[in-house]
Amino acid sequence: MIHSLTSLRFFCALYVFLFHVRFVQELPPGLSNLVDNGFTGMTFFFILSGFVLAISHWDRPIAYGSFVLARVARLYPAFALAFILSYSAYNTGAPSDAQALNVVANVTLMQAWFPSMYELGLNRGSWSISVELFFYLLFPFVCLAIQHRLRDAKIAVLWLVGLWLASFLPGLVQRVAPQPGGMWLYYAFPPFRLAEFLVGIALAVIWKRKLIEPRLSLLCLSGFAFVASCFAGLTTNNLTILNATAVPFILAIIHYSAEKRPVWLEWKPLVYLGDVSYGIYIYGFVTIPMLMWPMLHRGFDHMAVLMAGVLSTLGLAVISYHVLEQPARAFVRNHTSRISRVPAE
Repeated sequence: MIHSLTSLRFFCALYVFLFHVRFVQELPPGLSNLVDNGFTGMTFFFILSGFVLAISHWDRPIAYGSFVLARVARLYPAFALAFILSYSAYNTGAPSDAQALNVVANVTLMQAWFPSMYELGLNRGSWSISVELFFYLLFPFVCLAIQHRLRDAKIAVLWLVGLWLASFLPGLVQRVAPQPGGMWLYYAFPPFRLAEFLVGIALAVIWKRKLIEPRLSLLCLSGFAFVASCFAGLTTNNLTILNATAVPFILAIIHYSAEKRPVWLEWKPLVYLGDVSYGIYIYGFVTIPMLMWPMLHRGFDHMAVLMAGVLSTLGLAVISYHVLEQPARAFVRNHTSRISRVPAE
């Protein structure tokens, strides 16, 4: 694993956490413009996931069943605990058929395929786990296909441009011809997010074969475009339309960080925070309703509430990583005959 990319996961998880926090408390005006677009952190995770998996399995045979089982072992334990802890906080009404279906969908990691239930239970954030599982099921096939086709710089550019367009066209369609409830369909439905995962795989092939060199100027330019689009309110009517500027910026960040490996991103405490970043993301759905909401209702200072939320979420993430996530992954590796050939992300 490239340590500089692991560190980036922490900043991305924190960005998404702050995005969810802004639903319960206001942030300073300048900061809120950026934090209001924190959902693009999921685009970052999807792209990075494709990149890291492609690098980890470069020129290596993949045992399909072992690979999928290893990925589920990576995601499911912490997700299941967060779901159990937080479900009652999000569902205070009488039980219903929709809630029962919601439970089944979550337990089977199929929740993203039911966007009409987006507002029920932990679906607000767990949709991304369902999307990731969809990606993992496809990865062994699509990775080989992309590796086979990306052989020169011109073809690589065409692939990047095509997948970039595919990443924000659903949002553009919804903005031009909006439909009732269409936002969550285009935002959370797995096939509409697939381009983000695929462009990460494509970037990994480009990086491994040195087809395109990363440039600091492109990183700065794409970053300026992303920040400008955040302040311009580009997300009106659909969230994924921001991929028009977010995807190039994310690709530039990952490409530059993988190639240059900035020293500050290799700092061990940051790398560790990146290792536990999944917990920072998933346990935010526990601490926000069960700690931050009550504190705000009791009149605590907003900054104190924010710090309590960040520290408690980080604490849960650290405990979960060592007590739940790592042991679960070790158990799967030790009890599956070919699992040792599947590297950790």
